[in-house]
Amino acid sequence: MIAPPARSARRDVRNPLLALPAARALCALPEDQRLAVAAVLQDLADDAGRRAQESWRRHKAPMAVYWKACAVYARHLARALRAGAALPVGAGANGEGGPGRHQPWRRSCARGPT
Repeated sequence: MIAPPARSARRDVRNPLLALPAARALCALPEDQRLAVAAVLQDLADDAGRRAQESWRRHKAPMAVYWKACAVYARHLARALRAGAALPVGAGANGEGGPGRHQPWRRSCARGPT
């Protein structure tokens, strides 16, 4: 039997947005629509990153943190949509497939189930 991946190596730990039901719904979109949404999210991430840098330069640390967080979340979701990230079966807000529970992995988005 294959051992489950280390917690720090799991994609849903590195990118917590992958565990959200809405992320699954976005991954179910056709590829052209997913890529369009990913492009908007990437633009949002780039803009938020610039705003974070400007806020930091102006010594507005709370706003810099806010914009940095916006950039990180937008970039996480954009990458998941572009790459067709692996999602653990059963992971979600209802607690199924949480930490410590090994779930079979499957590919979603562009790659389809394996």
